[in-house]
Amino acid sequence: MSENSKNNQITISEKFADTVIKNLNELTHGIQVTTEQKNLIAGYFLAIDTTLKEHPDNLTWKDVNLQKLAPSLANKAALGLDMNIKNTLFAIPYKNKSTGLVIVDLQVGYEGEKYLAMKFSKHKIKDIRVELVYKNDTFKVIKKDAQHPYDDCIFEINNPFDRGDIIGAFGYVSYDDPQYNKIVTLSKVEIIKRKACSKSEKFWGKWYDQMCKKTMIKETCRQIEVDAEKIKEYKYLLDFKEKEEVEQCQEAANNEIQQNIETQEIIDIDVEDEIP
Repeated sequence: MSENSKNNQITISEKFADTVIKNLNELTHGIQVTTEQKNLIAGYFLAIDTTLKEHPDNLTWKDVNLQKLAPSLANKAALGLDMNIKNTLFAIPYKNKSTGLVIVDLQVGYEGEKYLAMKFSKHKIKDIRVELVYKNDTFKVIKKDAQHPYDDCIFEINNPFDRGDIIGAFGYVSYDDPQYNKIVTLSKVEIIKRKACSKSEKFWGKWYDQMCKKTMIKETCRQIEVDAEKIKEYKYLLDFKEKEEVEQCQEAANNEIQQNIETQEIIDIDVEDEIP
């Protein structure tokens, strides 16, 4: 890399950091940005820079709509989401057909969903486990009652080489205090109903099993009882995240982002990934 290229890269990264930190200050009402948040922001730049360079359309920073991207990144930094931890936070860039600018969508991966669920849980979580249930598996739910002190289940893979079709999925949340342990289930029909966001439509055709699993993870995290005080402190950040996700789905549909995503083949659950 030439000296001019190095200097240009430094200028871009400094502008990026300054803009995101400014938005973070505004978002947190002037609370001092922490070293950890600054490190997260630096990681965002490196990850997005790599994604832009690897994009088949040769996208560059000069076309990125940084003013639109910065508030989103500030929100993710305030929540503590690390883009360099696998399956936590993804940057998906595409070119807006009407403006010619590059839009960078941010998607929270399954590890990110788990991180947020554990962060805001009312009771300390030990583990979040999610499994798909196939026709030839044995699965039985044991709900908390007079004979059972907490939710539990029986899950057996009878034939790992011929499990049949997916018939549903379950999530199991284990707490330090097992009396709060919780099981969440979705039938196949309920899972399919949740693929409403058109941005994910093509994923379902190529990675059906993984998308079913991701849907179950998100539903399990939604069912975790949250701490009202923690939510109160971060409410504006979570409201921003929820509003942004809806807007991204709408904008993605209008701009036919599906084709761009399919080309990059980005998905946040790998075939070999397992939830511990």
